Amino acid sequence: MERLGRLRSLGRQGGIIALFCLAFWIVLLVKPGGSDAVTLLDNLFAIAGCLITAFFCFGSVHRFRQLQTGRAESGMSQHMLLALVLIGIASLGDLIANSLWTYYQNFLDQPPFPSWADAASLCEYPMLLAGILLLPMRRLIAAARLRIALDSLLIMLAIVTFSWYFVLGPTGLQGGGPP
Repeated sequence: MERLGRLRSLGRQGGIIALFCLAFWIVLLVKPGGSDAVTLLDNLFAIAGCLITAFFCFGSVHRFRQLQTGRAESGMSQHMLLALVLIGIASLGDLIANSLWTYYQNFLDQPPFPSWADAASLCEYPMLLAGILLLPMRRLIAAARLRIALDSLLIMLAIVTFSWYFVLGPTGLQGGGPP
């Protein structure tokens, strides 16, 4: 019975995410109200996406706590609980970053660089990485988790290096402004 309830909850969450993505896609295709309105809608959808993610994570933590009352808690379920909390905190960090960016871009008309939005955005990644590393369903020894973390960091470094070399670097050099 619990399994059926979890599947229904997962189906509802998937449906909400699908509707959200469809609405966002339609806004990007239709482009209502000109470029300023589309930019504002884009930023508002980013904020709403962060809210939905945080709501789902913390809602799952709440449901998990309700299911665990009266039962002995396993170490695996504690890992999943901590992973959901960390991913939820990362979503809240992204919410703060997107809210600040929306304020800078849509209301001040010129986002500063670097800004508090950049700092908030950078702070979410350690929480997200830690949450993702806690997601595996089988127990891993500390060495395996460390190996996965280092491999992930290596992949992220490679992506940043390639994006800098092929996109960000040339764009910055063509800008003509100070470094």
